[in-house]
Amino acid sequence: MNLYRLNPISDSNFYILGGVIMSGNIDNFLIDIPTEELRKACPTLQVLEVDNKQYIYQEGELSSSIFFIIKGFVRQTRLSEQGDEVTTAFLGQGDIFGALQSLKSVEMEESAQAWPKAHIYSIRVDEFQNMIIHYPEIAWKIVQKISDQKQKIERRLQRIISQTVDVRVVETLCELVKLSSKPCTHGFSIELMMTQQELASFVGASRPVVSTILNKLKRQGLLNYVKDRICINDKALIEYSHLIQ
Repeated sequence: MNLYRLNPISDSNFYILGGVIMSGNIDNFLIDIPTEELRKACPTLQVLEVDNKQYIYQEGELSSSIFFIIKGFVRQTRLSEQGDEVTTAFLGQGDIFGALQSLKSVEMEESAQAWPKAHIYSIRVDEFQNMIIHYPEIAWKIVQKISDQKQKIERRLQRIISQTVDVRVVETLCELVKLSSKPCTHGFSIELMMTQQELASFVGASRPVVSTILNKLKRQGLLNYVKDRICINDKALIEYSHLIQ
């Protein structure tokens, strides 16, 4: 069973949460729609507060909703033929996921997990279609956003196929810095907390191999560990990436 708290939309919490989106300088597809009109188009629209590492849905479950990330991150995974959990994407503020391929309930091909706590809009696909009919200018923004997410996944899969594990680890760290980081004394601290096993799953390699590479990067002064976060010297890491390709 999915474990999250549901908050029905209201004038106050909608605009407060909408303000989070605006302050984050990310695409917002809902804030320009008057609240009353939004209620008419999407009467079951809700704000989900999903606790750390809880699932929004799991692979094989039926879903008839589309989700927009307001705050936090979502990790998407699939099970391999061997039964191992493989990370396919990390999604951040403004990203879209869910039952995008149908206007009815569909069996989800991946799992979606809050990473850590996340605030998410949930819209039923039939109501989402109704909203697009009344606000067609939103449709093109949605297409652009989904296309951008798809290209990121394709680039990462191409990287797994064509590049060495060293390059994949370095470029993945640089990618995570762009997704979520804060300045620190080393350069940037990656705010997405993950174990070496979870990083290895995202890179598409074994944990021992990834651990060896991380230790080598640490000895070279390209990264360090502060509590449960990875801190990297991003400029030096990018230069190193060019050297080993």
